[in-house]
Amino acid sequence: MPTGTAPVDGPACLTPEQAVQWATTMLRPGVALVIGISIPTGSAAATEIAVLDTDGRVRAHDWLGEGSSRALHTMVQAVGSRHLLAYNAANVRDWVVVDALRAGVRVGPLADPRRWGCIMRARSMALGTPDRLYPLGTTRGAVAAAGQALTLVQDIAQRRAIGGSAGTDVGRAAPG
Repeated sequence: MPTGTAPVDGPACLTPEQAVQWATTMLRPGVALVIGISIPTGSAAATEIAVLDTDGRVRAHDWLGEGSSRALHTMVQAVGSRHLLAYNAANVRDWVVVDALRAGVRVGPLADPRRWGCIMRARSMALGTPDRLYPLGTTRGAVAAAGQALTLVQDIAQRRAIGGSAGTDVGRAAPG
């Protein structure tokens, strides 16, 4: 893994400035992928997964279920030395690993919690409220969830307002 890029929920990210540094590092080409999943209310499985490069390019998007695991295979192949970022990384990692095992995909580095960076925690750190976890907001589908999470990483790196639910004030300039 790249030096100095410990997952944000580890001890390397304790201050707002460290969260900004983390986000800036994660946005460098080849350092991370952003993962989004869609889980219907009351479901026992994710139904959709999306993998985005930090430049916003969709690397994989797939509906999960019997016989459709292209996105999971893409994740395993693409991860290499990259970090995997998700809004609620521990939860997304658990869903991805379970769905990969159900699909017969070898999870390899996907199961390693050190590979995952939590955008939700980075956002809380950047706001100086590490004990408050803000909701992502309403999204429709895995691509939208991954895109919204990527926007938050970009906003943290650019020191833009990131408070409240995503979508309410993301992208507005923070008062100076």
